[in-house]
Amino acid sequence: MSSAMPHVYTGQYIDPAQFKRKWLDVPYATASPSQKLDIYLPDEGEGPFPVVVLVHGGGWCSGDKRGVTMLPAFKLPSQGYALVSVEWRFGQEEPVPAMIHDAKAAIRFIRAHQEQYLLDGNKVAIWGNSSGGYIANMVAATGWCTGLIEDLSLGWEDQHSEVQALVSWYAVTDMFQEDLCCPLSEEEGLRYVEPGALDQVLSTGLPSMQAVGMGFVPRKNYEQSMAMSPVCYVESNFPPALFQHGMADPIVPFTQSVAMVRLVNDAAGEQRAKLDLFDGAVHGDPVIKSDENLVRVLQFLDEVLLGKVRPHENLGSVGILE
Repeated sequence: MSSAMPHVYTGQYIDPAQFKRKWLDVPYATASPSQKLDIYLPDEGEGPFPVVVLVHGGGWCSGDKRGVTMLPAFKLPSQGYALVSVEWRFGQEEPVPAMIHDAKAAIRFIRAHQEQYLLDGNKVAIWGNSSGGYIANMVAATGWCTGLIEDLSLGWEDQHSEVQALVSWYAVTDMFQEDLCCPLSEEEGLRYVEPGALDQVLSTGLPSMQAVGMGFVPRKNYEQSMAMSPVCYVESNFPPALFQHGMADPIVPFTQSVAMVRLVNDAAGEQRAKLDLFDGAVHGDPVIKSDENLVRVLQFLDEVLLGKVRPHENLGSVGILE
């Protein structure tokens, strides 16, 4: 895989100018131009602010840290949270575990620079959708053990990548089962690739988004697939988690979230993981991204990170670049 392959994104972007306090395109590592993050703080307050690390989706091969696919997350600064949106190496640049290494390096960077950016390194949640949710699940499952699916050479090796909470939106948790049971044909699945990245994906010679992300065809490589599946790393110290999934999702079956929740709760011996299933909702469904559901996510984060639940009555709006 080429380490110099550029990111291509043709979707809409949020407008960073709407945030009074921000740092854009901050390098958290130097192995790739992709390894950058944006930091958005609440307009007021001295901090330190609880942190939500956002990992965007895009089929392991597309998307952008300012893309509108995760528009609700950009309302978090108005609710007292610092938002750190992370870019990561796509599969066509470097397949797993590189993207997991990237997310963990970003978390270590946050802790190493928490005073500079007014962040609370003891209150860090990770939130991902789709392939970003896969990465977030891998971080949540393995971040407690330094060096486990982690590249400390990326920097900030004196810090840890453990998170205190996880929000998982329609994520893959079992790579073998996802590739084996996904109802879409490989040709149909490629239609969901961000148009600007399709040529890059096709150039890999791999037949599907998940194959590009893994660097191999998961259903034909059971052991490799399971080694890169969150379900294989669940232990009793898995952080509090909120899983949300549409029951009509044609890309990632909702049973992927059901399986992870059951494993987490079995291992933790309590209702450590919560599951919200949305009847009739598809992948990235508007009902999941609604303000009503955002309040649900915010109150979960409040409970876990702050120890108190707030009303969140004025969510506001997010400006989009034309």
